Amino acid sequence: MDKDERRLIKAAILIVYVGVAIIVAIELAFALSTPAYEFKTGVTPPQEIRDLLKNGPVVLLFTHNDSPGSWNATQAIADLQSQHNGTNVTIVNFNVDNNTTSRNVGKVYGVTATPTTIVLREDGAAATFVGVFDANVVKSAIEDAQNWQQTHSTPNP
Repeated sequence: MDKDERRLIKAAILIVYVGVAIIVAIELAFALSTPAYEFKTGVTPPQEIRDLLKNGPVVLLFTHNDSPGSWNATQAIADLQSQHNGTNVTIVNFNVDNNTTSRNVGKVYGVTATPTTIVLREDGAAATFVGVFDANVVKSAIEDAQNWQQTHSTPNP
């Protein structure tokens, strides 16, 4: 292999590296611009949850007794609850070990692991967080649910 062929190979390798770097940069930029959650529709909330949604956004936390992750999520939700005290946000903890209602509500929302946190908008659309979560992301979802309600509520005549 002569000098020119080596230069061509090096140039081709450099072009591949630059191309890969561009693709990675584009994917990273897209990932950073995509929210960490999405409100999805398609689940009809059970009656007990529909009643709560009449007041505004609802946060459901599904836990079980022997889970350190559940304990951590419960602490984070307690902090969020204190921040939203006196607002239209309802926060409910469903311990799936303790009663049938908790398990049944969990089944409706497809909960298969604990902790699972679900933020519901007034229309029933859900943003789901499985596992220990970033409290700021859940707080952002709660604020988005509140903002959605403000822009979609019908004023009383």
